[in-house]
Amino acid sequence: MDDRFQAWIEGRTPLPETYRRWPLYGAGFGNLGRDGLPIEAPLPKPGPGELLVRHDACGLCFSDIKV
Repeated sequence: MDDRFQAWIEGRTPLPETYRRWPLYGAGFGNLGRDGLPIEAPLPKPGPGELLVRHDACGLCFSDIKV
C-alpha cells in the first residue's frame, strides 16, 4: 500500500486550511449550497470539550431535501 494512503488512513496527514460543505438552507434542491454548488469554508478549530471529526463519506436521503 502507498505510504501516503496509509498515512491518510491513520490520520497522520496535515489538516487542510479549508474544506467543502454543502449546506441545506431550506426545502428543495434550490436551497442546497450556493447556486447548487458546495461552498469552501475555513476548517474550524475545535475548542475545549469539542472534537474535529473526519467524514470520509456521507449519504443523503431524498427525504432530507424535503425538510
